[in-house]
Amino acid sequence: MRLKGGDSFIFGRGGEEVEAVRAAGIEAHVTPGISAALAAGAQAQIPLTHRDAAQAVTFVTGRPKLGGPDLDYSALAASTHTLVVYMGVAVAAPLSRRLVEAGRGLHHARLAGAHDFV
Repeated sequence: MRLKGGDSFIFGRGGEEVEAVRAAGIEAHVTPGISAALAAGAQAQIPLTHRDAAQAVTFVTGRPKLGGPDLDYSALAASTHTLVVYMGVAVAAPLSRRLVEAGRGLHHARLAGAHDFV
């Protein structure tokens, strides 16, 4: 048995673990959890979507796979959607700079956690 809090399929490698277990011929069961982004927004009473401000929400990782594709900062800079960055504290400054360079305004609210910022 493997126990993991939150949603292990949102940057939690749950998909990789299930693939490996099934490849080994072991039956796998997953009980869904609540993602940190949804829980943090609700706890702070900050909606991730809102009809007047954000019609979409995008989840990205602050720690992409080395050698993998870069984030599409132009798409992420859209002012009409919420951007949630997992594991983003270490990259908050350069990520913010790249988003502003791509057109995201400085006025957008930020919610910071120990490991994430929204």
